[in-house]
Amino acid sequence: MENVYYDAYTEVYEILCYMPINYIKKLPVELLNLFEQNRNKDYKYCVNTEKKINEQDMLVETKSILAVLYRDFWATPEKKEIILQKEKIERNVYQNELRKKYNPDNIFKKNNHAQHIVQDTISNEVINDNVAMVEYKESFLKKFINKIKTMFYIN
Repeated sequence: MENVYYDAYTEVYEILCYMPINYIKKLPVELLNLFEQNRNKDYKYCVNTEKKINEQDMLVETKSILAVLYRDFWATPEKKEIILQKEKIERNVYQNELRKKYNPDNIFKKNNHAQHIVQDTISNEVINDNVAMVEYKESFLKKFINKIKTMFYIN
């Protein structure tokens, strides 16, 4: 894991220390052990008790972990369903953006600007490539030397 996740585990662990015990009891013991064992013990994070949880200075990864904890363990079934629907909509929007951006059908469609650039490039290449081909002829001496080499199997 990257150090940022160890730091995020430290922040989550510290925040959980300030939460009511009924919230902590809803979390699996394995998850609590994961936070405790994988946290960065050198990283110091202080919870400001005068601020709400959403006003705390914390890593993006910490916010993500807390959001998942809320969704999976603390939210009511109705709230959980709303969150899941919102996540589904956000995923669909993201997938649609990716599909528009990287759609293979659109890659090969020609737009006028690109078509003119390609045509100009091709016409410039044709103009520059109108060079007469010169046939290569081997000289008599070169032919003679090659014939001798083949007789003695020298290459």
